Amino acid sequence: RVLFRSQSAMLALMSRDLPLAETKLRATMDASPRWYRPRMALASVLWWQGRNQEAERQATQAMDCAGPLEPYVKRTLDGARAQATLAAVRPSL
Repeated sequence: RVLFRSQSAMLALMSRDLPLAETKLRATMDASPRWYRPRMALASVLWWQGRNQEAERQATQAMDCAGPLEPYVKRTLDGARAQATLAAVRPSL
């Protein structure tokens, strides 16, 4: 069931439905609070929405939950943060 919620959230992300993705990621986190992946994805969604403080909190929690995968999670989050920052400064077409 948790995996289904996670997959559903990823589909919402792929369709660029950020509010739906956020809702589904939060439901996944409620069902599995120590899993780093939904927190990592939620941080990305929040950065894309310009909600940087909340995104940073989720990123920190994702790293706290990652255990030995923390270096991977950190690299992924750093990349997501950079992409969102770049997108925010580029004029929209």
